[in-house]
Amino acid sequence: MVSVVSNRFKKAAMEAYFDGKTVRAVLVKSTYTPNPAHNLWSQASAHESVDSLGNYVAGGQELEGLVFVQDDDLNRGRFSFDAPSWDPVTIPDARYLMVIAGTGGTLADYEIVAAHDPGTTQDPSNGPFEWTPNAAGAIYLQASA
Repeated sequence: MVSVVSNRFKKAAMEAYFDGKTVRAVLVKSTYTPNPAHNLWSQASAHESVDSLGNYVAGGQELEGLVFVQDDDLNRGRFSFDAPSWDPVTIPDARYLMVIAGTGGTLADYEIVAAHDPGTTQDPSNGPFEWTPNAAGAIYLQASA
């Protein structure tokens, strides 16, 4: 059994996974229960939030500003991105922001990477909506003995 995984490897593993992939942010309703066994967007897409104004479209939006960091202070690799936003939107039930990644083809074949839970359902009504990732990183890869 491995006792230590280097922080450089953690960062490199995330970079390698996302290399050549399009990374998207999609909003999912509270009717979905995040499940680590769900691997494809097709397993959650029926729960995607709907915007009555049409500015949030199925499949969300491509994430920009992807950053991978080797964090030697907290012994992890981390990944972050610019805050996705939509304006104006009316979405009555946005509970999770899911990060999905794929190399083209249909969105149904994109892989689920993570589901971010703000702790409460978000209900933007005819206004801007921005989902700000944790300043310390949106996704961590951490291993311990």
